[in-house]
Amino acid sequence: MELLVALGIGVVIIVAGVGAVSVSLRVGSQDIAFQTANFFGQQLLDDVTVTAEGNWNKIAGLNEGSPYHLEKNVSGGFDVLGGAESKTIGGIAYAKFFEVYSVNRNSDGAIVIENGTDDPFTKGVKVTVEWLNRAQPTNIFVEKYIVRTRNSVWHQTDWIGGPICPASDLVTAGTDTRF
Repeated sequence: MELLVALGIGVVIIVAGVGAVSVSLRVGSQDIAFQTANFFGQQLLDDVTVTAEGNWNKIAGLNEGSPYHLEKNVSGGFDVLGGAESKTIGGIAYAKFFEVYSVNRNSDGAIVIENGTDDPFTKGVKVTVEWLNRAQPTNIFVEKYIVRTRNSVWHQTDWIGGPICPASDLVTAGTDTRF
């Protein structure tokens, strides 16, 4: 009788141990997929930010709500292309894309969802990464506001001349023509 009780307790412990190990392995594999998707999302968000800093019109002129992805070009920058980009890592196919949307501000300059004025110098970017996890569609997304900060119209590198000009800077005697 004691042997049957001990055997029963042993079976219960073994079944519980196998179940715990199975759950742990499944969570570990899901964690790798989530980490990979998060990496892809953050990388795309960083690349969109760099693209906007280099040429605001590449991002500001996109259709709201439409999916886009980036592709490196020969000059080292990025071209914006429609649709999602697919990558397969570790046997898992990921689709990554971004969407751009307008941002409204109230009279105090704070970002608001409704009842604001469109700010053409601020855009919202939402990056989405999708994949199948145990045959179930799974996704993560990251959002960020990007702001146009480079509004240079004119760039001056030096002040040759000026109100007090050395004689060597004068083109003709008494006339300073270099500014």
